[in-house]
Amino acid sequence: MQIEQLLPFFAPLIIITVFSFFGYIFYKSNKKASIELGKQPLYTERVAGKIDTLYYKGPFIRLALYDTFLVLGYTKTLVIYYHEITSIGAKKRLFGELLTVTFLQNGKSKEIHLASMNMKSLRSTIEDQIQEGPTN
Repeated sequence: MQIEQLLPFFAPLIIITVFSFFGYIFYKSNKKASIELGKQPLYTERVAGKIDTLYYKGPFIRLALYDTFLVLGYTKTLVIYYHEITSIGAKKRLFGELLTVTFLQNGKSKEIHLASMNMKSLRSTIEDQIQEGPTN
């Protein structure tokens, strides 16, 4: 068989694979952490960003802010308590800003970068929650 004869079979296979991959990422990002169950978030948004060493382009990260913690849903679920956050800043980029959140978990300093369409609102909401402290 010639490669030209196989091409009509590969194109749909590639399209199905790409859509399946993005569908899987969306499915995993929507999965709620056990701590979220039964609670109403104060703020939710889909954002892009860098977590660990992976860049998530487009709205593949689910961000949910609660009274005492925030949750990032992506291929994993990351819970960050506000008292673990050591700094919040912004990094200028060619096409806007990235919100940089530095936090301590398990004795290690970590950093995430988030790109939001509502950067000012997101930053002020997180800062307000850090200042208020636990409302239990």
